[in-house]
Amino acid sequence: MIIQRVIKGLQQLSKASAQAILDSGIECNLCRLKGQIAYAEIPKMLTERNLEWHQDHFEDPDPLWNNPKDELFHDHTPFISTTAGTVERRKGQNVRRKAFEIALKFATDGLTVNGWLFYCDLFVLGRPTVELPAFSDELRELNVHTRYSVHQTEGEIVAKILIPPTQIEQAHFFDVSDVKDALNKGEIPSPNDTLSNALYVDPSLYNNVRGFID
Repeated sequence: MIIQRVIKGLQQLSKASAQAILDSGIECNLCRLKGQIAYAEIPKMLTERNLEWHQDHFEDPDPLWNNPKDELFHDHTPFISTTAGTVERRKGQNVRRKAFEIALKFATDGLTVNGWLFYCDLFVLGRPTVELPAFSDELRELNVHTRYSVHQTEGEIVAKILIPPTQIEQAHFFDVSDVKDALNKGEIPSPNDTLSNALYVDPSLYNNVRGFID
């Protein structure tokens, strides 16, 4: 097992909402839609088909979802996107896709809104584990997930159902105006505010932790 450091970007949260996430965890959209999911229902949602749709049809109407039938897949996905960054091999060179830059792009909706970055730890096994809620799937790893995806360079690692508070270390707030100013100066944006999580458990007490691409 590998303990993988990841970042989750979320848009337009109040500070109170960000603190509530540290207290209760990051839920998948399906849980936000339906509330707590019965254990018997989880295997019906954690499927290869839904994993593929989460990665490549996130904003498409889902023909298997009938209430309403034109609801977009992302409204009821059981998966939670995070990034650890990746390395893209292109034209004879390796291009680093940094986790911070990818997550910040999502958190600010392409530099248009304020956002939060949540620093988390996920557990991966180095093989497909779509049916196992406790383990995340490393979609960026082409030796594990060999299906082609145009989004592979986002360095995605998907959690399932819930990232518990014990696996979320802290959250950083970024004001989009300050982010733009820093980028225009060629600087790395700094957070405007930071929330630490008292419920977080340092996983290095139990195993080595693999960092994200930076």
